[in-house]
Amino acid sequence: RQPRALCLHLVYKEKRPCFLVLFRPDLVQPEPATWDGVMAFISRHYPRAVERVRQHLPEIKARSVDDFEKDCSVRFIDALENPTGPDYMRYDRYMELSDPLPWQTRLFLYCELRLFELFTGDGRTRLHDGSLGETEYLCDNVALADFGEENYKVIPVTVTIPDHVIKKYEEEEK
Repeated sequence: RQPRALCLHLVYKEKRPCFLVLFRPDLVQPEPATWDGVMAFISRHYPRAVERVRQHLPEIKARSVDDFEKDCSVRFIDALENPTGPDYMRYDRYMELSDPLPWQTRLFLYCELRLFELFTGDGRTRLHDGSLGETEYLCDNVALADFGEENYKVIPVTVTIPDHVIKKYEEEEK
């Protein structure tokens, strides 16, 4: 499954609720979702991986996830769905590799930072049709309880999925 299909599955099939969470940005140190922002984020959270990622960054920028998947026997989205499985590239697993290959570095970014297929490093979300979305950021995963209730607001939202998107999703699920 692609990340978009996974989201559709959770919202449409499993009827999971959706929320917008507003919080003070100084609590999570957001970085712009640019390649420079990625490297700053890695420097802060995965410092031992910085040089490894930097070494493969030109190739990662130039190739798609689909292209990297041809170099290995791993479908990245399948690895993501099983965080305890053998293909999920956690930080510690990545650092155990003596000389990681470019596909392993890309898988690390996919699993740990959630830099999915549509990530381009230009700081904007991209849709499957190539159109630009909003400004995008990388930030820490933090339990809301760790913020303190006075520092965030949870707003329930209703997500309406257009009929043509549901139809396409159902056809892909067959």
